[in-house]
Amino acid sequence: MAPDEAALLTRIGESYTDEQRLDGSAMMEAYIDLGFCPIFDTDRSKQLIESMAFVRQFRACRDSLVAEQLIKRSDDEPQNTRYGLSSRGVLFLNACNPPTAKAS
Repeated sequence: MAPDEAALLTRIGESYTDEQRLDGSAMMEAYIDLGFCPIFDTDRSKQLIESMAFVRQFRACRDSLVAEQLIKRSDDEPQNTRYGLSSRGVLFLNACNPPTAKAS
């Protein structure tokens, strides 16, 4: 699993505890907040190339998580697609978290 996929899956898992599903815009904002954002360049053509590369990388990350069935896409309303953890994603995140010590 790529570092950006792991980080985004964890962030989606955090929203899952609030039973929220993220739309594409919120997922992209989370991806940016995690530090996977395009580098700013004053040269407009370089900035365009950087921005397009960012969008491709974000989509690859999102689509990979969907393909591995760790997140699911809700297409109830095609203009408002939302994403959330799948049951497989929940089990995967639980398996990745170390157990907590029991209080004595």
